[in-house]
Amino acid sequence: MEIAVRYRTEVYNLPADTRQLHLWMPLPPDDERQEVHDLEVRTPSGEEPARQAELALWLDGFRLSGGALAWLTRSRPFTGPDGLWVGNNLPPRSVSVLAWSRQLHTEAASGSLDTLAREIPYPWASPATLRAVR
Repeated sequence: MEIAVRYRTEVYNLPADTRQLHLWMPLPPDDERQEVHDLEVRTPSGEEPARQAELALWLDGFRLSGGALAWLTRSRPFTGPDGLWVGNNLPPRSVSVLAWSRQLHTEAASGSLDTLAREIPYPWASPATLRAVR
């Protein structure tokens, strides 16, 4: 059986540095690649949570951080005061995540910390835990 699906979408408020856009449609519902899931990441640092740690997430080989990460996940691109980050609107697959303290913003933006990213296999633990780079 073949089903033709036609749709129209409009995208607004993309970050200025957006170069490519992937849209996931929740159709057909039995295709797990199209489902939308939430990912919780807790970033402890020693005994204390890593408050306001910035994040990068790799999805399908694309590094997302800052405005692009916030737009895709409908969440801030850093952990909260409790060290918790919740990303929404993600397809169910393994992702790599990097969290770093704000003092390392320049190094992280240059990509020099990318090799320290940790893969979080799917299905995700809730919350998945990783250490922030300091």
